[in-house]
Amino acid sequence: MCKKLLLVMTAAALLLSMTACSGIRERIDGAATEPSEEKPVISEQSDSASASEPESEATEPAPAVDYDAQIAVLAANYALWVKNGEYDPYSYSVTDLDQNGRLEVIASACVGSGNFSYNDVWEVNEALDGLTQCATTIDESMQPDLTFVKETMGYYNETTGEYAYIFSDAARNGAAEYMLTTMAFTLSDGVLRTMQLAGMHQIYSPDSDEPTVSYYSGDVSLTEEEFLSIADTAFSGCEKYRLTLDWATFFPEEAAAMEEAAWLNTLQTLWKSFSLERE
Repeated sequence: MCKKLLLVMTAAALLLSMTACSGIRERIDGAATEPSEEKPVISEQSDSASASEPESEATEPAPAVDYDAQIAVLAANYALWVKNGEYDPYSYSVTDLDQNGRLEVIASACVGSGNFSYNDVWEVNEALDGLTQCATTIDESMQPDLTFVKETMGYYNETTGEYAYIFSDAARNGAAEYMLTTMAFTLSDGVLRTMQLAGMHQIYSPDSDEPTVSYYSGDVSLTEEEFLSIADTAFSGCEKYRLTLDWATFFPEEAAAMEEAAWLNTLQTLWKSFSLERE
């Protein structure tokens, strides 16, 4: 999300990023160990694992996920997540960010001059008959700018079982100053979290036509190349994915005029655009 104040990374955020899959500073300096060759447990069972099981113990295949039924649940509960009492347009997307087989609907807005972002996420409950709003540990001033992002990178951490997706939070202070924070955004056990990875600060001086630009991670200075590759550095050793999603944007009066059938069609289209593919 975008904020007016300079976004300063905390030491705690840096420490978390170091333990995600490997250390940021170690990777930048080239002193880290080789990336793990282990893969996330989302693929077919390995030959060695299947060979160790008795052949007589056949297991029942997991039931297929009925996403159409879940989309119907999202649509039936549209009054919970539709923002029709606001002044600014909201954008909506359908996802399965935590890859637990239960869909989420995201309501997101970047308002004003781009200084404020709002993100609400509702997930189909375990009984698959209703919705639960996801809790959040994210400060209002540090909401990622999700709206209109249609493609970004994701990383799977086998140790935590979490998927982290890379988004940014932009902020302006007039025309002369611009800040950008790169962060990892996760949904795990119904809770939204962010981890700040790096930042960029750009400011114009009255005495120069060229801005002064600095890059950093916590209190560590970075080069531009290190800043641009910070996600790969922070999550080196994790499985890398490409996240694709789409958004439908409505002004409040448009959203207020839509009923369940219209939302059902919209959500079905949005879900067809979602994908998470290994790089």
